Amino acid sequence: MNDGRYTLIYPSGDYRTVKVSTVKKGDLKGAQVLTLKEGRSFGRGIAFIRPNGHLNFWKDFKANNPPERLGRIQKAVDRIMADPAAAGLAFAMKENRCFRCGKELTVPASIHKGMGPECAKKNWTRDDQKAAYAWRKDQAKPTAAETKKHDDEWIQQKNLFAKEERKQEEKAFESDPDFREPYDPQIFQSWGGEFEGGRLCRICKVPVNRCSC
Repeated sequence: MNDGRYTLIYPSGDYRTVKVSTVKKGDLKGAQVLTLKEGRSFGRGIAFIRPNGHLNFWKDFKANNPPERLGRIQKAVDRIMADPAAAGLAFAMKENRCFRCGKELTVPASIHKGMGPECAKKNWTRDDQKAAYAWRKDQAKPTAAETKKHDDEWIQQKNLFAKEERKQEEKAFESDPDFREPYDPQIFQSWGGEFEGGRLCRICKVPVNRCSC
């Protein structure tokens, strides 16, 4: 199994996240260590991983946990080894981070494969890159129906804002004593009157919402 962070999502909605890392120095150089995620961070290692996926649990962890839990962890590792790409992608989608190095992902094409650009250079094949960027292109190009829906929603929202603005202005006009006088509806309408009960400017005799006095 390659080094990385892997997530398993269960039908109940629960999930388990683990990290696999290789010892770089010392007598154990080359050995792979399994770490469980606890809360927001990964704790200390709990077991060595053999090439066939079998776990050699560390003595203190094995002594403080029942066999049932050890068995569940082993089954989780078996599932990851059966499809590591899917488990890595699940981590990337869940955490929005590269499953190789743990750095935050921001590019959709990266999230698609679960790795950032630097890790992608080391691990992706040319076919992987083509598939990822094709996916990104499709995501960035909305359909005609989506574009129309977006435009309709924008127009509807704009009209609601304009309507609310007119209501607020009308309240302000009606609450001002200077505008509490009769007005000529014909003049008001000729100026495109918009407010029910609108008033004319006392100086220029045009609707107050058009007045520049």
